[in-house]
Amino acid sequence: MSKFSVKKPFTVLVAVIAAITLGFVSLSKLQLDLLPEISLPYLIVITTYPGASAEKVEEEVCKPMEDALGTINGVENIYSICNENYGMVELEFQDGTDLDSAMVKVSSALNTLESYLPDDCGTPSIMEIGTNLMASIYLAVSMEGWKECRLKNFHSL
Repeated sequence: MSKFSVKKPFTVLVAVIAAITLGFVSLSKLQLDLLPEISLPYLIVITTYPGASAEKVEEEVCKPMEDALGTINGVENIYSICNENYGMVELEFQDGTDLDSAMVKVSSALNTLESYLPDDCGTPSIMEIGTNLMASIYLAVSMEGWKECRLKNFHSL
């Protein structure tokens, strides 16, 4: 390789200039985005059931919801979290699923299920999981010799 470089310096120079030019062109066309647009195919249904134990929420709220929502076209997985006073059902859809139409289907399925839910049960809320729900900045402040309550009220000083 070194013999070729010595014998043909102009060719090597042109190749290096071409590589640098292509690098600058590629770098100028590169788009940087701190939070790129990502489509997460998840919907969450949260239902309150005041005064109910986690077992009661699971049996009377989450299981019927799983059965009704599992029949929706495009649902890949269903996950449930049952706690005292509320239940949460997470629906994972196939990639490329239109979440607006999926939300309409979920709402329709919940409307038909509403008469089977307990009377004390609240109206199910549907939420779409997206990147705009994530925090973009976390901020921590400390100052030597200052207590936390004094830092919280710093803006009023």
